[in-house]
Amino acid sequence: MLSDRDVLWRLDHIMTFQLNDLQNASILAKANFLVAVGSMNTIEFLGGVRNGLLGRRGSKNVSLRFAEGVRLLGRVNDVYSKIGEEKMYNLRNGLTHQYVPSLEGLRHIVVANDWKDDRAIVEDENTLALNVARLIVDLRMAWKHLRHELQQDSEMLSRAGEALMRLPHLM
Repeated sequence: MLSDRDVLWRLDHIMTFQLNDLQNASILAKANFLVAVGSMNTIEFLGGVRNGLLGRRGSKNVSLRFAEGVRLLGRVNDVYSKIGEEKMYNLRNGLTHQYVPSLEGLRHIVVANDWKDDRAIVEDENTLALNVARLIVDLRMAWKHLRHELQQDSEMLSRAGEALMRLPHLM
């Protein structure tokens, strides 16, 4: 079993690695759709840390991890709560499995990293626009919030430590 300090250190290491990868890909490579896919995975990772389901297989666990991550993001930025867990999950699945998601009623999808708008997701009647630069900022804030929660809740930290033990080490 990992000590509390080791759990937080490993999570800091993984999150720094993940968020820097997303940031670098969005800025240097302008790989907006790939960054969107990676961001969806990061949402799921954060949710899995929070609910202890990280590393558990099965589609039900995937949806539970992702929903928890969306709830965490919703505490950081209300736009995620307004879009809703189901639509976010469908967006995640579409990006992951189809690259260009087909969501009900959606005719256009825009993914960019250079908007002036401060919102991460903008939706109108037939278009969904995802600002990956803002999403990365929100993911960083969500991680800070979750890290603080873990420091305050020893049971949650213990579950996160158990979940980390199910994953390979990131070098």
